[in-house]
Amino acid sequence: MVKDEKTIFDTEETVLDSEAADAILPDTYRVESNAIEGGMGAVWRVHHTGWNVDLAMKRPKASLFQSEKQKENFARECEAWINLGLHPHIVSCYYVREIDNVPSIFSEWMDGGSLKNAIENERLYEGNAAERILDIAIQFARGLYYAHEQGLIHQDVKPDNLLLTKDWDAKVADFGIARARATLTVLDADIQTDATMFSAGGGYTPAYCSMEQMNGEQLTRRTDVYSWAVSVMEMYLGEHPWQNGVIAGAVCEEYFPDAKVSIPQKMQKLLGKCLNAKETERPHDFAEIEKRLLEIYREETGKDYPRPVSKAATDTADSLNNRALSYIDLGNLEDAQRCWKQALVFSPGHLESSYNQSLLLWRNGVIDDREGARRIAAVDKQLANRIYSEGIALKQAYDFLTPYEKSHTRYYNTLQLVAFDDGLYLLLGHESGSIACTEVISKKMVWSVTCH
Repeated sequence: MVKDEKTIFDTEETVLDSEAADAILPDTYRVESNAIEGGMGAVWRVHHTGWNVDLAMKRPKASLFQSEKQKENFARECEAWINLGLHPHIVSCYYVREIDNVPSIFSEWMDGGSLKNAIENERLYEGNAAERILDIAIQFARGLYYAHEQGLIHQDVKPDNLLLTKDWDAKVADFGIARARATLTVLDADIQTDATMFSAGGGYTPAYCSMEQMNGEQLTRRTDVYSWAVSVMEMYLGEHPWQNGVIAGAVCEEYFPDAKVSIPQKMQKLLGKCLNAKETERPHDFAEIEKRLLEIYREETGKDYPRPVSKAATDTADSLNNRALSYIDLGNLEDAQRCWKQALVFSPGHLESSYNQSLLLWRNGVIDDREGARRIAAVDKQLANRIYSEGIALKQAYDFLTPYEKSHTRYYNTLQLVAFDDGLYLLLGHESGSIACTEVISKKMVWSVTCH
């Protein structure tokens, strides 16, 4: 229950202050935390009462907007991030909406803070820090590779823009924000080295910038490669003693011996290549970098990297359904309907899209009560059939194992039921170290391997 609720109305006179926890924003949001202040604005954790999820609300300082045109330009540049869709290593951005007449970015809330926080409070170095740093470096690279494949250069890669969960999932944030911020009016003369600065092509942070960024040259994906390497080096060192990223690259070999966490020789070599002042001498892309990182991980830990290859969901039914709900929040019913239609083309039986579309059409009088009830009942029936089918399959799976249980022979330590497009399978982990995959209906073993 929220105590002492304050209602913040969407007017020019109302100011969302830094201690706004428990406030209710117009229609939809309950503020769950006080502001996390930054150089150009603040971030709040807000609860979306309709979606029942926590979001991050990033709000620039009102003084940065001197005209309606600047607001429009800011929102347009943020669309690059929104259009990236769903990816395991990208923070999802849902939309830009004006709060107190200031364009505010609503994105996925990450409960582990930023990589910058984890370095400064030393949470990063608890337990097996060497393996954790490699894990984060790989996730970081995967997120940037996906963005580059979509034609988007980040331009402001740094630990502050890599967000974490408490379980160390890592996601890149603030795509397109460097360019968006470059559209604003910057009034502060004192710019710190870890704050974003601006050039004609966008924004960058001095402590992580490449030579071409500092010189205001045209940027390629390799500028993100450089800033990624500076950020990874900071993870190993536990600090960034340089004021400019160009310095970090020029003397990186002098920093390596003083690392808080020992840097593997092959990682030193990779970082040195990524930090070459000449962008043409750096690795071509993050696919090349990831390949080397996976080799380093295997050599340093004695095992393969456990996280599966990242897969995006820019045009899946789930992604389109999420986008439709964002349009509903913004009052854009036409685009919401378009997304749901497209989702049902991709996946005709997609439950969430079917239900949400039917509800929208009924509420807006496009279909009558009878048709609305029929459509929603069809969705309920489809869900019931799925639950029933999965229940039958699960029973068959355990029936399959019953003879082994009765003989008191322990043939497995772990059991996992997995659904694929062509059926249901059991993954059985044997105490001897072997793993077997068996098709549930036919009881036929598909494959088995023995781990050493």
